[in-house]
Amino acid sequence: AAGLIGIAESVWARGGVVAAVCHGPAILPHVIDRATGKSIIDGKTVTGFTDAGEVELNVMDAIKELDLVPISSGAKAAGATYKEPAGPFDDYTITDGRLVTGTNPASAHSTAAKTVEAFEQL
Repeated sequence: AAGLIGIAESVWARGGVVAAVCHGPAILPHVIDRATGKSIIDGKTVTGFTDAGEVELNVMDAIKELDLVPISSGAKAAGATYKEPAGPFDDYTITDGRLVTGTNPASAHSTAAKTVEAFEQL
């Protein structure tokens, strides 16, 4: 993930749009804004694969056993507001400035479309 984090930090530092969908937002707490020294999601509203989805897919126990952090917890710890759809597999995307996040594979198209819209507003 270090390579992806570096790419995201570089894009952010150059004023670009950073987008992630499904489990991709797991890296966002570690993407540091070079200007502030804080995560790029600090003070932002984000989404990502839900805890309910992890439970429904029977992987939450493995996440805990491996001492991994669910996306919702990582986002909150980095100072973000985490929001999720009514259903864990609903199409759901959030744009907060130059940051675009989607919840799951069903959100891939809407996340891509919102990313293009955010880029067009630069």
